Amino acid sequence: MSTAATGRPSFGLGSDKQDAKKLGIRQKISKGAINLMVSAVVWVFAIGTASKCVIFAEQVWRGGMAEFFSARMGKLSFPAFGLHYEGQLGAVIAGGQALAVLAGLGMTLSPAAGMRRLGSMILIAWAGLWIAGAASLVMEVQSNEMIVVTAISAMVFLCTLARGFRLWSKKPKSAKA
Repeated sequence: MSTAATGRPSFGLGSDKQDAKKLGIRQKISKGAINLMVSAVVWVFAIGTASKCVIFAEQVWRGGMAEFFSARMGKLSFPAFGLHYEGQLGAVIAGGQALAVLAGLGMTLSPAAGMRRLGSMILIAWAGLWIAGAASLVMEVQSNEMIVVTAISAMVFLCTLARGFRLWSKKPKSAKA
């Protein structure tokens, strides 16, 4: 809160742009901690699911079947779209998804804005596939397990969106001569 120029408190919402840009040490630490947690969620999700895709690709290539999650009702089983792998085509799809996710994660580290944005879009699409699969399954079978999976998928999707928006608007640091 400041009383710049007018003597009235602005609560950081005033029109004085210089005053609004200055963050206190607590705000910087808080914002940094939140960004760190959001990035940690995205990294753990991306690396964990990509490694599981590689394991699934090997398992499916040998003639098995693999899926990240599915809903069951009695003897019926409903697999999540795009997250269920069967046959050699399923192995290729799982391997391709793993490569795409890891490439997207690597692209977000690029100093080039276009590359960062493309990587963010890949990760958002991957998290979107998860939330779409979980939401479609929870509509089929309203079990506690599927509700929890959907809630966690939604949290990961929101973290991926937040990180993507942050990286999208990030300005590259100019080199000082």
